[in-house]
Amino acid sequence: MDRETIILCPYPYGEAPSQRFRFEQYLDANELSGEFKIRSFYSKEGMKALYGSKLSLKVLHLFFSFLARFYHVLEALFYKKVFIHRELAPIGPPFFEWILKVFGKEIIYDFDDAIWLSNVSEVNRKFDFTKAYWKVKYIIKYAKLVTVGNKYLANYVLKFNDQVKILPSSVDMLNTHKYIKQDFNSNKVIIGWTGSHTTAEKYLPQIRNVIQKLSLEYSIVFRVISNQKPEIDLNCLDYVEWNPESEIEDLLTFDIGLMPLGDLEWEKGKCSFKAIQYMSLGIATVLSPYGNNKEVVTDELDGLFAENEKDWYKHIEKLILDTDLRKKLGLNAVNTIREKYSLEAHQDFYNELFT
Repeated sequence: MDRETIILCPYPYGEAPSQRFRFEQYLDANELSGEFKIRSFYSKEGMKALYGSKLSLKVLHLFFSFLARFYHVLEALFYKKVFIHRELAPIGPPFFEWILKVFGKEIIYDFDDAIWLSNVSEVNRKFDFTKAYWKVKYIIKYAKLVTVGNKYLANYVLKFNDQVKILPSSVDMLNTHKYIKQDFNSNKVIIGWTGSHTTAEKYLPQIRNVIQKLSLEYSIVFRVISNQKPEIDLNCLDYVEWNPESEIEDLLTFDIGLMPLGDLEWEKGKCSFKAIQYMSLGIATVLSPYGNNKEVVTDELDGLFAENEKDWYKHIEKLILDTDLRKKLGLNAVNTIREKYSLEAHQDFYNELFT
């Protein structure tokens, strides 16, 4: 079936969480992924080179990726609508987006982070000057519609374009996230966190002392699901390598899910997806009361807010000791996500966006 929309994104299909939960799951759930042209800037090999240490490989893959992107843009000229996730190229000005604008293409621009702010991994920090974060406002201006993950991002878009729609990062509760936490009888309470190695380095130190203290008093495991083992000194640490095939099964081993966060401008753009994942599976969640977390969670109804180490310790300890409270928060959380942050809740808008 011919489609009028081409999707241009940074990463290969199925390789990036932001893409999986912004648009890929909709295509999968409706068996449409084979009907859309999806063109990524990076290949799988290019992604590996991006986070590697060899400069020569980075440059080589960037060169071929830019060549491929030129072809993708030419291809996009034959489509009515162009859906852009985040950006068309990771460095430099919005040249490719400008070409699409000049040729009158209907651009739908989607992002779920404060991508106009600097935020780069340590291994690529010396190349941060090439990112041209200022280009985001121009891509917003070029777009006919901008879709973003929360109110903070929408308020930024409104400075440059009044055609903005908040489309929360959501989960598919009929398929991938259809299971709910059932086993509360393990010998050890499993406290969990999931995310990239980069975010682990940034946020896990906030709760390290609390987890260490709790581990000396209670029979607990601190399980981290990530792409790389975190460098954090904890005697109760249990590392599980992230695997898309077993992700839900691995998350369901959590009795308590944690989402520590900062209160800076970058964090305000975060879309609370860790919390949304935990909550959709019926996992009792403790999280920082910052940014979009305050939109997703109602304190003491479907989650618990922790602002400092004293709060983190008190809430986690309470959940360790009270199985019924874990169940209550978890079931309330499932209802919240189903109503506001599920793919099904936003199905009509997705249909309008992609069909």
